[in-house]
Amino acid sequence: MPPGYGPPGYGPPGYGYGPPGYGPQYGYQQYGYGPQYGAWQRSPEATSLRTQAIVGLVVSAVLVLMCCSPLLIASAITSGIALGRVDQDLDSARRLVRWTWGLVVASVVLTVVLFAVLIGAGAFSDPGPAGA
Repeated sequence: MPPGYGPPGYGPPGYGYGPPGYGPQYGYQQYGYGPQYGAWQRSPEATSLRTQAIVGLVVSAVLVLMCCSPLLIASAITSGIALGRVDQDLDSARRLVRWTWGLVVASVVLTVVLFAVLIGAGAFSDPGPAGA
């Protein structure tokens, strides 16, 4: 049998399987799924806050395009700041996400009230024929 073609650890060094005792558990890099030992991972709370801030930013941006409210612009800014603080200061990011959603709700409520007042005042009614 040619050298290097036998069972692992047999044959002259440099051929075939390498020195005996080396394998995946003895120093070779493992690749695959799942976290590696010592890898930095975001906490579940930070991941949740990051997701909430991203959703708040998207909702604010869409509503800014639809309503153009200054409160929605402020909510987009607060959600952007919250995204930047998620990895450094969870308490500050949590407060900013609450402010984001509070500003979104306040803006929607004020828009609905404004339209109700305008409809009540007859701003959207038909003025009738001219000169009558």
